[in-house]
Amino acid sequence: MKTQLNHSYLSMMLLIGGMLLSCSSPSNNSSRKVRIHTEVQDNFLYDDFTNITKYADGRQELSRPEPIELTWTLAKDETANYNLLISEFQDFSNCFTLRTLDSTISIYNLKIGTKYYWKVTSNLQDTEVETAPETFEVVDDCPRNLKVDGVTNVRDVGGWKIDDNHRVKQGLLFRGGRLNTSFSNQIIEEITEEGKRVLIEDLKIKSEMDLRTTDDNEIGSITSSVLGDAVKYLSCPMYWQNNILLVNQEMVRHIFSDILAHEDNYPLYFHCNIGTDRTGMIAYLLNGLLGVAEDDLYYDYLFSNFGLIGGVRTLSNIKYNYVETINKTEGDKLSNKIYNHLISIGVSKTDIDNIKNIFIEEI
Repeated sequence: MKTQLNHSYLSMMLLIGGMLLSCSSPSNNSSRKVRIHTEVQDNFLYDDFTNITKYADGRQELSRPEPIELTWTLAKDETANYNLLISEFQDFSNCFTLRTLDSTISIYNLKIGTKYYWKVTSNLQDTEVETAPETFEVVDDCPRNLKVDGVTNVRDVGGWKIDDNHRVKQGLLFRGGRLNTSFSNQIIEEITEEGKRVLIEDLKIKSEMDLRTTDDNEIGSITSSVLGDAVKYLSCPMYWQNNILLVNQEMVRHIFSDILAHEDNYPLYFHCNIGTDRTGMIAYLLNGLLGVAEDDLYYDYLFSNFGLIGGVRTLSNIKYNYVETINKTEGDKLSNKIYNHLISIGVSKTDIDNIKNIFIEEI
């Protein structure tokens, strides 16, 4: 659940966070807290979710996170690179390396609520030199919004708290806008080469699930993923008219039973046209099933207004749609209502158990 803060306190907190994002020569092991949300995103997330139109209306690209800025002082040969090593582990196992000629770098798309270790190495007169290891911790505030060049409205479905001891696992399922132009007679990629690199190399995407319709060529003439042949393309056409849960029940069953319940499909990127309505429904059903609080599901849905989605979305877009259908389903809480609805359309208990085993992790 989001905790509301008054705006004067939030502004002070953001200023302090901005000061802490940049550091000089690494010299101590204290862990600094860093934020990824922009000020306007944070203002929304700590306000009542019904006030979304104060902050975004879907007509500007405001969905991307702030970078984490790292700065260091280390002597090196003039032509040598700095090698920035970042890991979730103190021994720097499973680390990734970024190279730069400058002594500062902007980093995107790290996990929220996660402590990172980092150091810098380089060459000086045929000798490898390095800084002392430093740490920082990304603040545990959802959503984990992402920067993927050429794509709007991208974020991790994971990261949301279920209770004090559990949350939805990050790094498995990502939602966002289309990767290529819809309703085109030729394939026109909108994602850039850098955006592809982020999805393939950084986020390790193995599957793309496309919710756009095929009978009217909403998919933009593609038959395979624009990310390349190594990425499995899953066409799951869903219609957006009327109650999108009721008109797409067989496809919802297929998605939960045949895709989300199978671990070998992850990491998976899924989208419709703008990543808001059909995409938002699947995210709502999944995270609601896992036990994420209803208010947090609303924050996640309304966060799409920070993307370039062509117009504002309010809760009325879903409350008298699939949310109403779920609320009328038998069950003493939201997760049970969604469970019972999925069972009623043919998703098996085994499939639901598999989904929970894949996504629920201890904190």
